[in-house]
Amino acid sequence: IQKNPFRRIASSIISNKEKQQFVSAEIVEQAIQFAPDREFQAIVALSRFGGLRTPSEFRHLRHGDFSMNAELPTFTVYCQKTAHTGKKTRVVPVFTELRPYLEGLVSKSKALAGEFIFSDKYRLCSDANIYNTMIRVVKAAGIDQWPDLWRNLRASRESELLQKGYNLKDVCEWFGNTQKVVADHYLRSDPESLKRATQQPEETNAQSTAVEIGDLFGDLNTPEPRESDGTEQNSKVADTNRKPMIFRSANKKPSRITRGQMLPQGLEP
Repeated sequence: IQKNPFRRIASSIISNKEKQQFVSAEIVEQAIQFAPDREFQAIVALSRFGGLRTPSEFRHLRHGDFSMNAELPTFTVYCQKTAHTGKKTRVVPVFTELRPYLEGLVSKSKALAGEFIFSDKYRLCSDANIYNTMIRVVKAAGIDQWPDLWRNLRASRESELLQKGYNLKDVCEWFGNTQKVVADHYLRSDPESLKRATQQPEETNAQSTAVEIGDLFGDLNTPEPRESDGTEQNSKVADTNRKPMIFRSANKKPSRITRGQMLPQGLEP
């Protein structure tokens, strides 16, 4: 067919809240120790600390996609899921938690040859094999299996970065999704947050909060008049003595509009 018959129908994806679970970095690092080899360790780390969609995205990674320099280590990910929308690639930082699993695996010499990071053992195997291998790793580590093994790893990392104070737009750029999708399907509640909230309550600074809110509305640049300067009283007197102004429209029909007095300090929002 030439046209999509469902193009005018708004699609909605229902997020299953019961399957959403935050997977801590400590649990993942414990599971990584039981991975069958270094390549699979990197696959798990890329999902949990790099936010890759697994297993679709790690298979396209090449040695030349990585820039491991000390100043700005990054790598480029081919986004198969969003390629049809024009967003074929995205640039992801090599986070400090991720770097140990990439060092020694990424080779400059292989980058010149355009070789893939992962061998055919994982690149060409089915999604089911990747999933089953992860199940065996979690079981060998003695960890309770969490639902949505790969999706919750990616979502946990996204939630973690936002909790650390990273900009939402930046995180969305790194992970290749929209802010609405993040809010609906990717944010995870960290159980440790409740504990921290009860043990270490945050002190609020009323003055700084007022400044931030005022700055949003321009109050810092438009201070209110002092009560002792009589501005409000003078304004009322001037307003009663002023005649209504006449404005003429394009059709030359007069319209009478009374104008109020503006405070000399500026217009409040």
